[in-house]
Amino acid sequence: MDKLNFSGTEAAPAKVNLSLEVLERRPDNYHNIKSLMVTVDLCDQLSLFLHSDAQSNWSVSGDHPSLPQDEKNIAYTAARAFFDWHRINPADYSLQLKIKKNIPDQAGLGGGSADAAATIRLLERAFFPDGKFEPVPAAYMAHKIGADVPYCYKGGTQFVSGIGEVMTELEPFPQLPLLLIKPPFNVSTKEAFAALDRNKSGSPGTELQAILQAYGKILSSRRYSEFNGILENSFLPYLREVYPETEDFLLALRQSGSIYASLTGSGPTVFALYEENCDLSKKAGLLQELFPQSLVFETTIL
Repeated sequence: MDKLNFSGTEAAPAKVNLSLEVLERRPDNYHNIKSLMVTVDLCDQLSLFLHSDAQSNWSVSGDHPSLPQDEKNIAYTAARAFFDWHRINPADYSLQLKIKKNIPDQAGLGGGSADAAATIRLLERAFFPDGKFEPVPAAYMAHKIGADVPYCYKGGTQFVSGIGEVMTELEPFPQLPLLLIKPPFNVSTKEAFAALDRNKSGSPGTELQAILQAYGKILSSRRYSEFNGILENSFLPYLREVYPETEDFLLALRQSGSIYASLTGSGPTVFALYEENCDLSKKAGLLQELFPQSLVFETTIL
């Protein structure tokens, strides 16, 4: 391969689980899920500097003190997985990855997975500028890097199943305004899944055809509030039990005039959808006053 000298930037958008059903635990210790997922315009920003170099110096760094550095960062894992899949020798290159964080950590918004997916897209641009390449398979991404990485790589409105590697593209969700509240506490995804296993509260699952039918009907009628009777998150009972104040956040969002409010991922971030053309700034300000220790984000579905 010719000498390579590449620099580029890439947005890493957050994801929101409009619904998340946790199904059975598998023999490989992953859980099967069913989730309606969308991308929002709250983004991290990644910068990649890559060049041919026999010294092979790799580094991953960020502008936030809590961000794992170098091989402890999932973006580093993603880069290694990319090199392995495409059979490129990492010893022949120096790689610098810088991450500007906007997505809060451990929030259920897929910030790390978004960074990993953006890393793969940057490396594709570096090594395959003509766009001719075989993408890293979704199952490989899910198992080698992280279960949310395939969705974050693809984005859009997807019905996601398996452990996160099976995606069915749906009619795009309307670009509705959306508020996020990240409470001043974190949730361990591992502990949340363990709690579901103990309580055997994994859902039997909604059939894809039923989801598609209801989804299409609501979108065509534009009666988005009907999602309240269809979408749910399996982690919400657990979060209400461990952090009862979760209900305060959800109640405040519902009382702010939202059409649907729930939890994303395993939490603790809660979100609310609003009617098109709704001005969120005043609502966000009031919620920030009400919950001064929390982070409130105004965003929209992409």
